[in-house]
Amino acid sequence: SGEVLSKTDPQQKTYTQSVLSAVTKLHFASFGGLLLRVIYFVLAMITCFMILSGVLLWQAARNNKRYTARQKRFHHRVTKVYLALCLGLFPATALIFIANKAIPLDWLGRATYVNAIFFLSWLGLFVAGLFWNDFRRLNKNYLRMGGLLALLVPLANGLVTGDWLWRTFARQQWYVGSVDLAWLLTGLAALAIVWLIPPAAP
Repeated sequence: SGEVLSKTDPQQKTYTQSVLSAVTKLHFASFGGLLLRVIYFVLAMITCFMILSGVLLWQAARNNKRYTARQKRFHHRVTKVYLALCLGLFPATALIFIANKAIPLDWLGRATYVNAIFFLSWLGLFVAGLFWNDFRRLNKNYLRMGGLLALLVPLANGLVTGDWLWRTFARQQWYVGSVDLAWLLTGLAALAIVWLIPPAAP
């Protein structure tokens, strides 16, 4: 209709508007070309692994005689909460991709259902992780669940839209195909890591 719905002067933005704009660009990587986005994604993944490794090193460094049994239990609980919160995000992210395909586009309030599935599943996965006291078991369970769900993402996309991996690349739909390929490789890598993790020492 030509009606102006929103108008913002770049020179007169509020602090919130400026921060939201910057954070949105960083969160969705809506800047640069394809190569820069790939580099940004890889660096983000490396950062996640570094933080998780740091938490485990922090816990291992406190598992010595200088700390009482009560302090060690506290360190163990803190590490378990952090790992459950972070690692539960992996299968929850795969679930939101599946939900985004499974829930019909014409459903009223569709975004609410998709977001609810993501956050409630993340909450449920986090709570489940609190009952796994062994870090090895906790890691393997999340990787196994995330790996299996990751393999379902390209399957759900193919079943719902007909955009199977081989068809998208044949039609040169690089973005659609690369997302499915990334999930496929991620799922296979996660399951391979689960298989390669050595059993606990007797």
